Amino acid sequence: MKKSNFLKKWISKGIIATISILLLAGCAKKSNEKTKEIRIGYQKSGPLVYLKNKQLLEKELYEKNIKISWVEFSSGPPILEALNTGSIDLCTTGETPPIFAQAAGIEFYYIAYEPSSPE
Repeated sequence: MKKSNFLKKWISKGIIATISILLLAGCAKKSNEKTKEIRIGYQKSGPLVYLKNKQLLEKELYEKNIKISWVEFSSGPPILEALNTGSIDLCTTGETPPIFAQAAGIEFYYIAYEPSSPE
């Protein structure tokens, strides 16, 4: 895969994740209200790393009194367990962990997906 295609792929994934998180933030208004927090679970690789490193969400949501907290996980199952216990609000994971989480009765919502990339 060419370097430019790789970069475009990751940027588009970052845009999808940004839009999803902004949708979660909803219609938050800039005010003197208590700062809201969105806790995001991520792994060392994936589209959320780009957002975290560039601080795109922090810049976008600062004026809406929304703080972003990043929590790193080693793999999908611990991320989904943290989602289940309320330790995080949003995460990304591979295809298999959500199947086991659903089988265990963990309730969550899919807000976006990306097709697998055999390359």
